[in-house]
Amino acid sequence: MVFTIWWNTNTRTLLGDTTLGARVIDRKYLEEISGGDIEFEQEVLATYLETAEGLVSVLEASFQAGDLDSMVAYIHTLKGSSSSIGATSFATICKELEGYARQGDIESWSLRFGSFHHDFDELVSYTKTLIRAA
Repeated sequence: MVFTIWWNTNTRTLLGDTTLGARVIDRKYLEEISGGDIEFEQEVLATYLETAEGLVSVLEASFQAGDLDSMVAYIHTLKGSSSSIGATSFATICKELEGYARQGDIESWSLRFGSFHHDFDELVSYTKTLIRAA
């Protein structure tokens, strides 16, 4: 994996894999909403991770229990929080899963939920890299 400097402003340097990073989090969007405040970005990303990991956990439990209403609520919340940090690709996946849950399409949900975990793990890993690199 080749790492390059994502951006450098004074003493602030964030590292990221250019192919993975560009696909996982829109760094320009994150910088825009933070006003370029790297400490605020770290706070936002850390809060996102804590919240998202909890949501995925209860989402899995809801799926196992067949609780469609809870699945809709949790995936909807995850979609919004992912959008708010610039993780638009992952938010799109959440939107797709939300649609399946609203329709009661458990078969499509099940098929997509497997790759959802891979995408979420990728997002978590990259987000942790951003937090550590700041």
